[in-house]
Parts: sequence; C-alpha cells; structure tokens
Amino acid sequence: MAISHSLNVANHQKMFKALYDLSGKTVLLDLLIKVVGLILSMTIYAPAMLYAILLSVSSFAAQLKKGQMN
Repeated sequence: MAISHSLNVANHQKMFKALYDLSGKTVLLDLLIKVVGLILSMTIYAPAMLYAILLSVSSFAAQLKKGQMN
C-alpha cells in the first residue's frame, strides 16, 4: 500500500486513480481470497487459483461500482 501511495504522489494522471485509492479492508480481502486459492490449488484442486483470481477481480469491480473505494 505504501508503494501505491508513492506512485499516486508521483503520478498525477487520473487514469489509474482507482488503483491507488484501495482501502485496507479491500486489500485484506483480496489477499485473503488469493491465499486461500493458493492453498487449495496446492493441496486439493489445481484450478482453485484461477477461481480465486476471478473472485478477487469481481469483488474489486463490485466495490468500484458501488463507490466503496476510499
């Protein structure tokens, strides 16, 4: 998150603004989904990481659509 903040300071373009405005809760949810997917893909079901990434992207898009990005 610190890297995103410094990139936001250095980059004044508005095109990537949503990427820099992630809340801590959103980042935590994203990492949790990906870690669970990684563990499942290593132990039980190989395509689980694919589904974890798709779920993570869809949850990010839903939060962006609702305007919950801080």
